[in-house]
Amino acid sequence: MCPQGGVNEALTVVKTDETLVRTDETLAETGKTVVKTDETLVRTDETLVETGKTLVRTDETFVETDETLVETGKTLVKTDETFVETDETLVEIDETLVKTDETLVKTDETLVKTDETLVKTDETLVKTDETLVETDET
Repeated sequence: MCPQGGVNEALTVVKTDETLVRTDETLAETGKTVVKTDETLVRTDETLVETGKTLVRTDETFVETDETLVETGKTLVKTDETFVETDETLVEIDETLVKTDETLVKTDETLVKTDETLVKTDETLVKTDETLVETDET
């Protein structure tokens, strides 16, 4: 019980190894610093950050982005595209990221998945049973 003259608030008090902070949000018990945020506090082994985005648990560092964060074993990067999980390194490019067994490349052309090596060309890439040859004809 609080002694007379103590704080009489409708906030829940929890036991934590950190300094108790006063907030309109729920306080969570965690081994990390408690921060005030408009989002739900989550328990994580990573540093909690104050952000306007949803906090997710991940083995990587948190980043702030306008896109949805996904939990993945890969590094999260900030990009204008949707995050994808891939065994390759994620790169920040203006084109769509695709998952492929080949190296991701930056190109002005559309990337297609094929059993052949991806090449950069001024022509449209098509999948065919024949060998692709460069020609002046369509």
